Amino acid sequence: MANDRAKRNFLSKFRVNEVSFSSNEAIKEGVCKAYQSLFSESRDWRPSINDLNFKMPGEDSASNLEVMFSEKEIFAALSSCCGDKAPGPDGFTMAFWLFCWDVVKSDILGLFREFFLHGTFQRSLNSTFLVLIPKKEGAEDLRDFRPISLVGSVYKLLVKILNVALIASEALDSRLKDNTPGLLLKMDIQKAFDHVNWDFLMVVMSKMDLGIDGSIG
Repeated sequence: MANDRAKRNFLSKFRVNEVSFSSNEAIKEGVCKAYQSLFSESRDWRPSINDLNFKMPGEDSASNLEVMFSEKEIFAALSSCCGDKAPGPDGFTMAFWLFCWDVVKSDILGLFREFFLHGTFQRSLNSTFLVLIPKKEGAEDLRDFRPISLVGSVYKLLVKILNVALIASEALDSRLKDNTPGLLLKMDIQKAFDHVNWDFLMVVMSKMDLGIDGSIG
């Protein structure tokens, strides 16, 4: 049975961007180059957004986005995480941090406090294992694999808190409760893979009058 599984999972050839590779080294190099290109910053010309009018958040709403992390907020986010998902490079699942909260609480709160005050953290905090999961049996093309990012638990917790205001399900729930006609558009963007252009994001935030480094406006 083990031999049959090994045969099914063995890749004798692999396609990346319509180019076929057969040796292990060539496959590794092709996949690495594909993701290096995907995650590299493009310096191509981009249209200006200076003439676009964005809806500005109210002063209270904007201020609420830049308040210090609270222990209640952090623990609530930790409690809502799935505890048995695969761990990242740190080797710990979310269940570990929840079970040992009384022991690790001061360290976690200190890390969040430092991030709030300085806006930076150690690069090792968001170290990531990128794992490719086949979407179908017999997959031989990079497009037939779904990339899974295995990140450290503490970074995952930080991201979860920062994403609270951006959860699509909450937008849908709000629309349904209002009983107001509207349109929701769901886009499946190929090769998105959580790739964010930070320069563009900062320009948009500035245009919306959201503060940087703790200042509003």
